[in-house]
Amino acid sequence: MFLGGGALNGAVGTLLQKEAKQPLAFNMKDGEIQKVKDHDGKMVPDFDKKSCPYSEMHHKVFQAAKDQLNTPIFLGINEIPAKMKSVVLSCTGVASDPGGYPFCAAFVSTFNRAYRPYSPNNVGVVYAV
Repeated sequence: MFLGGGALNGAVGTLLQKEAKQPLAFNMKDGEIQKVKDHDGKMVPDFDKKSCPYSEMHHKVFQAAKDQLNTPIFLGINEIPAKMKSVVLSCTGVASDPGGYPFCAAFVSTFNRAYRPYSPNNVGVVYAV
């Protein structure tokens, strides 16, 4: 489960990048994810939200979901952003608030077999905000 919050997002993102070779937006140096201090002074992975492929995909789903509240919106392979086409098979999202930013929403992404961490049984991730 991929829940909101910088530290947990960083932990799950690190797992997806290192163990499943997914193309996430971490600042890397010598094969290691760099760390920065968050707003509480904790060291967390250095992550570029603006270039995150999951963020792009979730925003795309949210744009449709906010107009059809409480209705799951399916993003098929032909609608997946180019950077994620080999990584995920689909993304489904649902929103309960029509706000301009994806809050009160949940997204389920199903991984292509080659991008599943640790086991072929780890088929996807849920992200809730």
